[in-house]
Amino acid sequence: MATILQNSTYSRSFLMVDSTDHLTGKTGLTITLTLSKSGAAFASPAGTVTEISSGWYKIILTNVDTNTAGDLLYHVTGSGADDTDFADQVISQEQLDAQHLGTTSSYAPNRNALIEMAYRKVRAIDPNQTLEGYQLTQGIGALNLIIRQMDAEPGTRPWSVGTGPTTIILQELIGVYTSTEGLPTDLVEITSMTHRGSLGNDTRVEILPHESYAALSNKFATGDVTKVYLNKNRDLSLQSLYVHPLPVNVGTQTRITGDTQFYLCIRSHTADSTNRPETGANWRLFWVADGTVGAEGTWTSGASYTAPKLLRLWYARPLVDFTSANDNPDLPASLSRILMLRLAADLSVDTGKSEQFEERLRREARNAERLVWKKTKQEQATDYHNKAEYF
Repeated sequence: MATILQNSTYSRSFLMVDSTDHLTGKTGLTITLTLSKSGAAFASPAGTVTEISSGWYKIILTNVDTNTAGDLLYHVTGSGADDTDFADQVISQEQLDAQHLGTTSSYAPNRNALIEMAYRKVRAIDPNQTLEGYQLTQGIGALNLIIRQMDAEPGTRPWSVGTGPTTIILQELIGVYTSTEGLPTDLVEITSMTHRGSLGNDTRVEILPHESYAALSNKFATGDVTKVYLNKNRDLSLQSLYVHPLPVNVGTQTRITGDTQFYLCIRSHTADSTNRPETGANWRLFWVADGTVGAEGTWTSGASYTAPKLLRLWYARPLVDFTSANDNPDLPASLSRILMLRLAADLSVDTGKSEQFEERLRREARNAERLVWKKTKQEQATDYHNKAEYF
């Protein structure tokens, strides 16, 4: 079973076997394939089916085929072959983020549960009592104010940092990049950035404040990018990234169709069995899977593939507000208790509790936070090279 991101394109391979011996791959079939999305009736797909070889076929699923989260069921027939049935799982971006953050594997209270626990903590309601309407409204407002405060607190919170880098392909002599060129529209803070050359070598990029960028004497110098400045805007979609020096000899990027996915070349090379997408021992050093673009052709041994110069950035995004009763906190489950304690401390004043009671709750929250954030200090690597674990 494959896991497919909702609203993405995906190449799904399957085997058809001869109906005589039920073993040998059946070639030359005219395939009839239908899909069922999350329990709905089977229907023809938007994507097309093509033959690979040796009885293997593939369907290129479009974003229409993957627009519904849940089970994606396949029923495949072909004259002279056994019917084939299999299933995949389509997940939303939110579900994917939750898997990376580890929030779905343990208990995490929803919005209303957090508010109820906070009111019980300040002894404003009994254990079996439900919230009054005004209490729920007051709690929602206080809870979202805490979320916005956490966004502004010093340091980068790990739950708001993406699990993988965002790529911006550099353009010849272009010094400003916006969302049109791939700058994320939910970027609050760039936490780190590297410049990747066409041969796949990564070097750290310095992130400048406004005054340092303004002090650069020659903003039209050319070369490999070593410094960037993020021109911030209250509307995150309107931000712009200034790079220095202006990039030159940036090259072009090859896009291909692999066995089960689309791929983008990230290191210029001559194709051989060791760098073939998915099957080659070192393919991750040369390709990155990408399901959002078209393809220029299939992978061919001996072909020359090219990679552009690009920027790879890791960034913090805004924490998500609580907008509905069943919303879970946009943070690891281990921090739910801290959030509840901070909410209880804020509500204690409004429920007539003493300053000493409020301070006791804030002290309990600080102690819990210190325990969660206690880490073993490790030496940080400063040497950026093209290794498989970076992909």
